[in-house]
Amino acid sequence: ARARARARARARAMSRGFWTYKDLKEAHQTYETIEAADPNNPAKHFYMGMTMQMAGQTESADEHYENFCKRCIEFFGSILQAVEFHEKRLQDLKAQGQTTFDDREAYNVQEMIHILRGIRTIYAIHAIYAIHAIHAIHAIHAIHA
Repeated sequence: ARARARARARARAMSRGFWTYKDLKEAHQTYETIEAADPNNPAKHFYMGMTMQMAGQTESADEHYENFCKRCIEFFGSILQAVEFHEKRLQDLKAQGQTTFDDREAYNVQEMIHILRGIRTIYAIHAIYAIHAIHAIHAIHAIHA
């Protein structure tokens, strides 16, 4: 019970951005393990992003999170399919009794989903702006025709 309480407190602290050196080291080791096993795995960029974020390198972290999303599109075919894959993975972890409060893997999968959903929203906004720009160009051509 005490170990579970400590794990939950640690997960809450991590979600607020309070990481320890051990957390940083584990994130970087996970990146290196994935890189060695499967260099095309998108998750390696997520873990390097976490490493950079924990080290206070937010610009570098953002670049790695963006690369994570790009590689997910290449790997899964779309952001939606990547989100669905990670949501299924999180459900499987929860079915095994793991929670985002006391299990690092479940916590990380949840964070991957948040990042992918965020980039999906950004892509949707860009698509809306592009549609408006096309309509504006057509309107200008119609005026000058």
